[in-house]
Amino acid sequence: MGDAQLADRVKQNAHKRSPEEIHQWNEAFLGRQPDNPESLQYFLSLRNKIAPEREDVKTWVDLLDLEEGRPVAGSHGK
Repeated sequence: MGDAQLADRVKQNAHKRSPEEIHQWNEAFLGRQPDNPESLQYFLSLRNKIAPEREDVKTWVDLLDLEEGRPVAGSHGK
């Protein structure tokens, strides 16, 4: 599938969202943390390979920022 075909498919299937729905989705995404013992163990193993001292890294977005060398907001900026 090419870019134009993908864009057409998105336009056909995407649903218009209100600003509030977009905000709620963004907040949920940014705040997502490991939600079971297995994912927490995996999360901590990744974090500990990069920076074990960074106990402020709690969300998957924080971990991605840390891994990619960006400043970590910690709990997505809150």
